[in-house]
Amino acid sequence: MNTGNFTSQVEASFLFVFVISLVLLIGITVAMIYFIIRYHHTKNDKPKDIHGHLGLEVAWTVIPTILVMGMFYYGLVGYEKMDEIPEDAMKVEVTGRMWEWKFTY
Repeated sequence: MNTGNFTSQVEASFLFVFVISLVLLIGITVAMIYFIIRYHHTKNDKPKDIHGHLGLEVAWTVIPTILVMGMFYYGLVGYEKMDEIPEDAMKVEVTGRMWEWKFTY
């Protein structure tokens, strides 16, 4: 049985999601540490009111949407390859009962 036809796609999907998650984790952690140090509350200054920033709000909506769509695309392509039954596929009948699986080849 040949599994090489879709395993590379699954591995690529996993690597894509893992790298994005790692970059976000490191970036958010560094930003948090920076802001904790930079804006420590030793001064008692009254913060000014901020009423929003359209560009920032669009960016934090569009960028995650693009990332999630990219992850979905990689997953969909991988799923479509796994959904195809190969010519040399072994037929397996599976019966499931409570606490038991029965496989008939």
